[in-house]
Amino acid sequence: LRQLLDANFLGAYLTVREGAKRLIAAGSREKGNGRAIVIGSITAHLTGQGDSAYAASKAGVAHLGRNLAREWVRQGINV
Repeated sequence: LRQLLDANFLGAYLTVREGAKRLIAAGSREKGNGRAIVIGSITAHLTGQGDSAYAASKAGVAHLGRNLAREWVRQGINV
């Protein structure tokens, strides 16, 4: 379970966070041209038998993207 969460959720979080740091350093706040794309899985919205941990990790990625969109708009980054 931990390995799955680290790969699917934590990996997405760390990657998009690093990208945001670079966008801000490149002037996204002033230019308003930063873009970050967070890709999850349709499994975040569907249910199936035996894949609850995977689905939960992907739902976390989907929710992460929605929250980052609100948080980073002030930094000139659209998510």
